[in-house]
Amino acid sequence: MPDLLNILIDSLQHAPGFQRDAFAAVHAEAKQLTSVRLNPARLSTEQQQELLAGFAPITTEKVPWSNTGYYLSSRPSFTFDPLFHAGAYYVQEASSMFWSMR
Repeated sequence: MPDLLNILIDSLQHAPGFQRDAFAAVHAEAKQLTSVRLNPARLSTEQQQELLAGFAPITTEKVPWSNTGYYLSSRPSFTFDPLFHAGAYYVQEASSMFWSMR
């Protein structure tokens, strides 16, 4: 069986914004991560900052290879958030956010 991880990483090598070391480091960690991608078509920059602040006390950390992606320190209940249902942000695995750099 081919080494699928290396095949995947090699295929992403020339994708805009892809950072091999950052990608590998995040996926080497054993803990489960929750990440969100903000939708700039639905929120202004100021509204995006307000949304991130609204996650408090959950902390956010930028996904290195995405302009709009953030890791959350814990997973909130997205079900009750009207901004989630309005498409202001998406719960999205960080490894799939490199396309948002385009």
